[in-house]
This record gives sequence, C-alpha cells and structure tokens, in this order.
Amino acid sequence: MIEPNQFVQLLMNFGIRSFSGVPDSLLKEFCLAVEDKGDQCTHTITANEGGAIGIAIGHYLATRQIPVVYMQNSGIGNAINPLCSLADIEVYGIPMLLIIGWRGELDESGEQISDEPQHVKQGKVTEPLLETLSIPTAIIGSEYTLTTVKNIIADAVNTAYQKSIPVALLVRKNIFSFYTGNREPIDNNQLPLRERALEWVISSFTKPLPTVCTTGMLSRELFELRNKRKESHNQDFLSIGGMGHASQITYGIALEMPNNKVICLDGDGALLMHLGGITNTSQAKNIIHIIFNNGVHDSVGGQKTQAKNISLSNLASACGYANVVTANDELTICNAVEKALISPSSYCIEILCSPGSRCNVGRPNISPYQSRDSFQKFLVTSCIRQTKVE
Repeated sequence: MIEPNQFVQLLMNFGIRSFSGVPDSLLKEFCLAVEDKGDQCTHTITANEGGAIGIAIGHYLATRQIPVVYMQNSGIGNAINPLCSLADIEVYGIPMLLIIGWRGELDESGEQISDEPQHVKQGKVTEPLLETLSIPTAIIGSEYTLTTVKNIIADAVNTAYQKSIPVALLVRKNIFSFYTGNREPIDNNQLPLRERALEWVISSFTKPLPTVCTTGMLSRELFELRNKRKESHNQDFLSIGGMGHASQITYGIALEMPNNKVICLDGDGALLMHLGGITNTSQAKNIIHIIFNNGVHDSVGGQKTQAKNISLSNLASACGYANVVTANDELTICNAVEKALISPSSYCIEILCSPGSRCNVGRPNISPYQSRDSFQKFLVTSCIRQTKVE
C-alpha cells in the first residue's frame, strides 16, 4: 500500500499544484491527503467530471503546469466530451494527469474482480475506452512500491508534457493506506441523520407510490427500511448507477402517468452533478422531488459538496418548482410530504440532515433485472396511465 500523503507529495514534486474531480471510494484517502495540503495547492471538488476537465484546461492555459483530475471510472462518460472536443491533441492539446479509481477492475489474467452490478460493465470497458480515446494509461497495483509509483508518475507527466495530451493512471482497489492526517469532525448541528429523515418521509406516504431513489447510501437505506417496515420493494426503482439522473428517470415516468404522484428521492451531490435536469422536473405537476442535503458525498468518504454553502431550495424555486419547502425536523418534514401529496403542482422538499450513516448498512439483495420487472409490474397494476390533461 501507498501512504496517501507520500503519493500526493510525489505529484507535487513534479510541479502539480491543481487537483479537481469527483470523489471516489477507491481514492478516498488520496482526496483527504490533497485537501490537507491547504494553500500548497488548489483543490476543487466539482459537480461532475466534465467540469473538472474544464478546470484543468483553465489551469494549464493560465500556468502551463500539468493539473490532476481524479474520478471513479464510472465518471469517464461525463469527461469524454471536453476530453475529445477540447483537450485532445487534434484540438487544443492540453496535457493533464487523470487519476481514475477502477471499480469492477480486471486482474492481471483478465478476470473481473467481484463488484456491484453497476460497476461490472464499466470495469470491463475502462481500459478499451481509454485506448479508444487515445489516452495512454498506466495501472497502479497494491503491490507497487513507492519507487515504482514514482517512476510511473514521472513517465506519465513526461508523456503528457511532451505530447500535449491527457494521460491516465488507473488505480486498483486497496492502493492507499488509511490517511492519518487531519479528518474534519462531523458537525451535525443537531440535524437528523439521513436514514432517520428518510423513515419520516416514507411513513408519511398514505399508499405505495412510484419512487425513484438516487445512487449511493440513500438507496441502500431505503431498501433496508422497506425490509424493516415489511413493505414491498416493488414500488421502488433504485438508480444504483448513473449518478445525477434519478430526477430525469422520475420525469420520464411522470410524463407517462400524469395523474399519479411520482416520488424522486435525491441527494445533494447527485442533484448538483446534473443540476440542469430540475428545469424539466419542476414543470411536472405530479412530481414530488425530495432532496436529502447533508453537504457531503457520503458513500465515497464524506467529502464536502457545494450544497453545504448554498440553498438548494432557492435553486429549486428559481428553476420553476411551484412549491418549495426546507425542513430539518420530523413535524416539518411530515407536514411537507402530506401537503405535497395533495398539491396540484410540482413540489420540492429540501431536507437538511447530518453527514454520516450506520457502518452496517447493507446492499440490495434483489438483482437489477428483478427490480426492473417488479417495478414495471407495479406501475401497470397500481398506477393510472391516461392522456395528459392540458
């Protein structure tokens, strides 16, 4: 294993002073070490990976220094547009170093290491995808020494500079040791944990409703709460991948079933990743959009999001939601949900909650195919699909 601070220092020894990206569980300790560098470098946690590529381009234009962009391999899709249309050697030729956490990785023999369903395909196509993008890639394994890693970084930086191209470091699982530096204590300001607030929400529903839940901890907690309450999972579509797209899935359902309330359970990080989507969802009179804002990326290490510093309620209102409520206690949350259920227009509820979750939150034990089929059956048998009323 590599000590995270030593890895970051290696990068800085090669003149790297700009770090931006979207946090990943495999890179959690690395991200903490970068954040701890303070004013020795710039570190920006971006809403999505494409935005990080944009920051990297701007940094290079201003300084002629190579920047680092970090992400999970699932975020490569968000980064492809600016990588191809701006950073590529056939356009502006912008050198940068991509540090990519490899979920669903393949071992040396080409066999895939067991991972969650949403990471299987992405894991298989990560190397071929980078090759298709003409991005030279080096893999960092857990058995590598610091000297070996230093040489890999040196080669990557030199290639990026000499050829004016992005170069990638593909990071396997268990590369970084536990970071022992500063870890900011959680300040919950007496706010409820997300799981507690979620239970208040679903307790307020008077009947099963089509519910789309965002990726990460929220979906896992919803699944466990259904089990705890002996409720069916059929009403839930868990968006276990595709971070930031839960609201648009909800919108697609709501368009076809305008006489039914459709619920979107969202997170602050996911919402920000594709924030423009709420300009659509806000126009659907039958959507209840519930955003759990704890100000962090909880499922990948607790790194801060910009939602900690802004009002998502004000954003939702500006983007067209007819009704917007901010809540942080049981009574306000339950009252807001009850009003939303009978409202004739779109409703957004921002729930302010505390970072953190139980350490033993499980994962869904129903396959995505089973979940899809049962959810579709629920829509057919429990919802009214009629022509929209103008």
